[in-house]
Amino acid sequence: MGLYKKKVPLVKRASHVMEILFLLPLVVFVNFFPFAWLHGLARFLVFVLNPVLGSLKKRVRENLSFAYPDLQGKERERFIRENLAHNLRVFLEVMQMHKFSSSRFVDRHILYEEEDIKILEVKDRSVIGVEGHYGNWEIAIPFYARHGFRVHFVAKHLSNPYVDRLLHLVRQKYGGQIYYMEESQKLVKLAREGAILGLVADQDAGGEGVFVNYFSRPASTFKGPALLALVGQARLFLATFVYLGKGKYRLKTKLLVDRVKREDYGSVEEAIAKLTDLWVSALEEAVRQNPQQYFWVHRRWKSKPTYEAQKK
Repeated sequence: MGLYKKKVPLVKRASHVMEILFLLPLVVFVNFFPFAWLHGLARFLVFVLNPVLGSLKKRVRENLSFAYPDLQGKERERFIRENLAHNLRVFLEVMQMHKFSSSRFVDRHILYEEEDIKILEVKDRSVIGVEGHYGNWEIAIPFYARHGFRVHFVAKHLSNPYVDRLLHLVRQKYGGQIYYMEESQKLVKLAREGAILGLVADQDAGGEGVFVNYFSRPASTFKGPALLALVGQARLFLATFVYLGKGKYRLKTKLLVDRVKREDYGSVEEAIAKLTDLWVSALEEAVRQNPQQYFWVHRRWKSKPTYEAQKK
């Protein structure tokens, strides 16, 4: 169908087709439920699917051993169930994200303060909003679009091209402009032109990232937010949408730097390191308030700093 950019084994292609054939009817099914009921549905599905969730639970358990080593036994297993239910609910909510085209729906489900809106009101420089995989990170773009702001946001392609295409079509309805990681030069141009950019940047960045402490452990982190803020001499802030229950979220914003100035740093490398550490520390502070709402399934500490790798 022209969705594959390189040769992919037939077995893998068949697996991708099976995934999309399972997902499409699920999307239809989920849209029969009120938005506020999705958390209950997610908890039910986690209970039903528990026998096949072993690898995910193992991943969460491993990450918790780094972040919350004192969390053990039944308390840890309860945490894991709540975390999987939360993240499954976010997945289900994305299937209903078309509802966010309604201002009335947004106002009913998102609580915020005027300052959370005004933080984007800058005319003489770009604005960089950073999120982590915490709460529901997909809500930001349609939320701000409903308030008159066009956010240029960055996404990463999924391995299944059919699911990737479906998610792309969903995100096109958000009211912002979507770019993919390979289009980084376009983002640099936008940052220089004073645009509003949104990035979810807390995944492992491999050898291309900068290492900063996250939950007291070095984590390879994407340089994008810091670099774009530096290029655009931008306002940099953290945004989180925390789940309150019954389909409602609370937007919380934290201004990190009102204007990033190049002269405040000795070098580009220093600026990237300090700005990255700044927003990652702010994200950790937010996650610690509601840790069950973080996407602990990520292999966040997959990459090791050179000095650690050399010990092995």
